[in-house]
Amino acid sequence: MLKDNIYTYIFLFLGISFISIGYMLSRPQNKNIMKPKQLAQIEKLSGNSSLTRKGYSRSTLLGDSESLYILDTIETHKDSQTEVQFKNDAKIRLKPETKVIIDQEKEAVLVILSKGGFSIENYGNAREIILVSFQGQRIRLQDWESWLISQNLSQK
Repeated sequence: MLKDNIYTYIFLFLGISFISIGYMLSRPQNKNIMKPKQLAQIEKLSGNSSLTRKGYSRSTLLGDSESLYILDTIETHKDSQTEVQFKNDAKIRLKPETKVIIDQEKEAVLVILSKGGFSIENYGNAREIILVSFQGQRIRLQDWESWLISQNLSQK
């Protein structure tokens, strides 16, 4: 009798196995889905500025205050200024027609300066390292102004 129904049992076993595997694969692997880590807060001071979030191709007009996350892009327009405040209380003011990307490199926050410039309002404390990426180099925020002078560069 077992020989007559062996195929029935094999197909029953395979069916239950495939259903179990499908169920296990459909469940989220990590129950603690992490929220993106906030790197900074941006505040619009004047004019219009744009914010493009990671994974989105369209930019949106910046509200009065927004949180910044990894790979957010901020672009100030003509006659506009915004301030970016980091977790260590460092604060930079983006000048008009400036484009920066906020990223994270290990434990440091990285400000990638694509165009334009910024002024430093506050250097913050040493809890968090902030690096400026410009022309393929990484410069600590505390050394930024002296580096610009040493390179005979001025910010527009």
